[in-house]
Amino acid sequence: MMMGLGFPRKGATGRSAVVGCTLGLALSALGLGCARVTSLTVPLVYRPTDRVNINKFAGVYGSEKIYLSVVDSRTDQTALGACTEQTPPVPVQAQGSAADFVRDALAKEFRGAGLTVVDSPSGAPRALNLQLTTFAVNEQQLYRTDITGRAELKDARGKVLWSGMVAGNNERWGGTLKAENYQEGLSDAVVMLADGILSNPEFQRRMK
Repeated sequence: MMMGLGFPRKGATGRSAVVGCTLGLALSALGLGCARVTSLTVPLVYRPTDRVNINKFAGVYGSEKIYLSVVDSRTDQTALGACTEQTPPVPVQAQGSAADFVRDALAKEFRGAGLTVVDSPSGAPRALNLQLTTFAVNEQQLYRTDITGRAELKDARGKVLWSGMVAGNNERWGGTLKAENYQEGLSDAVVMLADGILSNPEFQRRMK
């Protein structure tokens, strides 16, 4: 596959994939190929292809108030991953705050499940603190996304009511070095992470 031409990886039919590869080779032979991509910056935009199933939380949450806090504990907070389909690998960086991205996405999914997300810890009897340890997408044929962290649910006095490691991950096909595919992978990983927290029996019990 030729980088920068945007040919489909596998989602296309066999015919279109063959045509794309043939065209790429022909352009290379003529010296008309696109310049090699050396880096990619991905704006952190929430664009999920899936959402938390709110129906399974009907009657579980009753507009309980919660404050969400996310801290990025990674050493390099701009690093996102790499496309290893080229040699050397193409580094991929994030444009924007991973912590803000995850917090805002979690807030959307929590509200959808019936919780009331507030903007100040003083206005909520519960606060969920998430420390991000992994926020990455690695591209090699598939986009492989991993978001992990440690979550703590505290009451208004700061007492830890529940804690645990949480994670969201997925794999997907997509075009080579496509920002929207990175965005979709990250967004769906947060959806999975949110669903895991909301579905946790101890978290549900401690929210009462």
